[in-house]
Amino acid sequence: MQSTRQRYLTIAATISLAIIATLRVTLETKPHNNILSLQHNRLHKCRCKYRAKYNCYQKIGVTVPKELCLEPISTKLSAASYAEQLQRRREILIDGKISKIEIGNNAEAFSAIQNLAWDHIKAVFGETPRTAHKSLNEKELKAAIAEAKNRLAADAALRQALIETYFKAVYASPETLFEVPRLRVVKPIFDETARARAGQDFPAAFAAHRDTWYANPTSQINLWVALHDVKASETFVFYPQLFKQAVQNGSAQFAYEKFKTQAGFGNSQWYSADLYPYASQDLASQDEYGFALKQGEAILFAADHLHRTLAHDSDKMRFSLDLRGCHPGDKEAGLCAPGIDNQSQGDAICDYRPAQPF
Repeated sequence: MQSTRQRYLTIAATISLAIIATLRVTLETKPHNNILSLQHNRLHKCRCKYRAKYNCYQKIGVTVPKELCLEPISTKLSAASYAEQLQRRREILIDGKISKIEIGNNAEAFSAIQNLAWDHIKAVFGETPRTAHKSLNEKELKAAIAEAKNRLAADAALRQALIETYFKAVYASPETLFEVPRLRVVKPIFDETARARAGQDFPAAFAAHRDTWYANPTSQINLWVALHDVKASETFVFYPQLFKQAVQNGSAQFAYEKFKTQAGFGNSQWYSADLYPYASQDLASQDEYGFALKQGEAILFAADHLHRTLAHDSDKMRFSLDLRGCHPGDKEAGLCAPGIDNQSQGDAICDYRPAQPF
């Protein structure tokens, strides 16, 4: 007859064998679930760390924004009085109105600008610029974009045509200062993984920002011109509800002279917090408002508007033009945007120049 001690050992061994058998069955029947669960937990932790560091990029994927209410401006403005232009500047700079310039009966002037711009672009990219990304590698594409930007920026005739055709809605004084034309190029992004790396690899324009954080004057008005038809999901979005509200940002690190020497417009630089200030607070709950334009149409808006470029997944690159203008006397007269959260150093207006006679 077995002793009490032997009976206990037998029972313990039986229980141990049962536990081992149960574990073996579990591992053999559900190995993938265990691995996936572990991977999911690791991925979740990575996402949390990523969002904490780059929360301004949380909406980097393809976005269909709410429709922005744009007030059309007539292109027949040759007889517009100074008082009318002043009122338009007041609405844009103080009230935050975003205005749309339609082609109307001025098609010839608009067409001439389009031809000038596309001549430069095609000289660099060939006859089908919008699909050039399919035949160029990343290095070649960056070089081509930089060359095209420099060509358009150096075209005095294009600059003057943009001023006389579009900016006459708000400016007529020879004292008004303007920057050079800026070509913007945004290639399509199909890969979800690429979007997820926005904090490291995407251009700074994809982060929400105000142009005033780049030492642009609060009295500056921006012009954005469509070089082809664009849908709302292919342009950029505004946060008009934040026009007069402070937003946490990194503009205190920005120095204009450092930006000119280390980055500059034509260098196609990527993310760097001190060179490209962005909104550091979480904007995921904020509504975004976008717009669609036909080729040649444009919008005018205050440089102090919070906005960000959208990543798009069409099969073509997006091309657009912008130009900035500022009357030196507007700020002294109190005709300027709020500018309540800008801590940038320097003044970009030092590089702006007058137009030729209007």
